[in-house]
Amino acid sequence: MAESKKTTVDIKEAFNSFFGLPDWKNRVFMLGGYGLVVFLLFIASTVMFFIPILGWLIGGLSLLIVIAGILVTSVVITGYRQDLVDAAASSRDASNVKLFSFAQERLRKGFHLCLARIVYSLPIIFGYIMIYVVMIGAIILTDSSSSDSYDNNYYDNNYYYNNDYGYYEEDTTTTEEDVASMIAFIFMWAVSIILIPIQLVVTYIIDPTLFAQYSKYQSLASLFKLKDMWGFFKRNIINYLVYFGITLGMAFAANFVVMAAYVSVILLIGVVLLPLAAAFASLVFTHVQANMLGQMVEMDSAS
Repeated sequence: MAESKKTTVDIKEAFNSFFGLPDWKNRVFMLGGYGLVVFLLFIASTVMFFIPILGWLIGGLSLLIVIAGILVTSVVITGYRQDLVDAAASSRDASNVKLFSFAQERLRKGFHLCLARIVYSLPIIFGYIMIYVVMIGAIILTDSSSSDSYDNNYYDNNYYYNNDYGYYEEDTTTTEEDVASMIAFIFMWAVSIILIPIQLVVTYIIDPTLFAQYSKYQSLASLFKLKDMWGFFKRNIINYLVYFGITLGMAFAANFVVMAAYVSVILLIGVVLLPLAAAFASLVFTHVQANMLGQMVEMDSAS
């Protein structure tokens, strides 16, 4: 009897792709140690800014090193995730995929995917820029109005004399500044509400599909073939729901791990535990999600 073809992702296989590695603990310590070094360097650069001239130069240089390190790491880890997807899609063992690799192939994959992520996130970026610009404008307008009121005699501008009762009453007339502030408030809330579904689509549909698409075609141009990407999503919609559910479950569990690490800061061991907890959660997310995507690509290619 012919073996039935697999149509849904194997969750056990996804988690085993990380916890089944013989060196998964070493990977956590490597990433956590790197995070600790970056964190300490950031603290040191911040402290140096309190020392005039020489401290500013050293602090500024250290901060630039931290930013550059974060950007390069983002590219490397993104390429690492893609390598994991490729391994799962071809049923290869992920133990041969190195955590830190600066090989040209890894950097190329990471750069292409980071670039595509930025492009698809542009509506979200522009939306938040608009919110902050409007918010700052409303604050400046309100402060300017308040300053003018006090400079021109507070009672003359904010109160009027009631002839019937013989005392001053507060003037509650709506000013142009009040209307502008109200419009700004409504605008910010409206844009925030619009951004919520866009962020969900980018995070849970477009972003994972980018890795699946790249695994199939290995090119930057393929990341913008929306018709192909939409077709892959429709063919795997059930698997995407599983992906979404597993991701939410892992996020819920990761919150407890990271919160426990934050609490341990009080015991003076959190400086070490926090980077390790963050590294552990990050690697579990990366491996489980990458393996599920790899399984989708493998099933989609076989169908």
